[in-house]
Amino acid sequence: RSPRPDPETFPSWLPNKADLKRDGLKLEVLIKNSRDLTEEDTGKNVRFFHIDGGHNCDEALDDLRTAARSLVDGGCIALDDPFRIEWPGVTEALVRFLDEAPEYQLVAVGFNKAMVVKADVAGDFAAKVRDVETRKRYGLGYPWSLKQLPFVDRDVDILFLPQFRLRKSMGHRLAQAEKSLATFFGRTFRKGE
Repeated sequence: RSPRPDPETFPSWLPNKADLKRDGLKLEVLIKNSRDLTEEDTGKNVRFFHIDGGHNCDEALDDLRTAARSLVDGGCIALDDPFRIEWPGVTEALVRFLDEAPEYQLVAVGFNKAMVVKADVAGDFAAKVRDVETRKRYGLGYPWSLKQLPFVDRDVDILFLPQFRLRKSMGHRLAQAEKSLATFFGRTFRKGE
């Protein structure tokens, strides 16, 4: 089992919380095994569901199923640690979820996140990710690169930093890019930009 997070540390990793409140949006952090979550806990009107839970396959698969039951049309699931070699259960859960729920599609991967949406909105989402000017507005232009590759029989957009561009001085850029990506996805799914 994964360790339980400390609710007191949430403000340190949620820098956009003030932006959400200013925009009249609600942020709710649920610290509970996803098998124990009910519809009363999650509701069925979630626009953006971020999963950073258990890392074995059963836990991550339960998290994905819970998120899928909670989403509104056009909503997005963000999955943490999708392809980390030290957490193969998350990758297995993602593949199993996409196999059992073909109406969902992995549409983008980057900065240790996998973005899953319903297939009927995947094209719209991908167009936003592929638009260079949109990515630049969120700090995801140079030195970041984008490519498309197939995954579970569908194309996925991959945001990455090419190895030849990596330098010791890139640490701050990685941290900024992760924040920019979270802002980009949050605002995209918040306002339907």
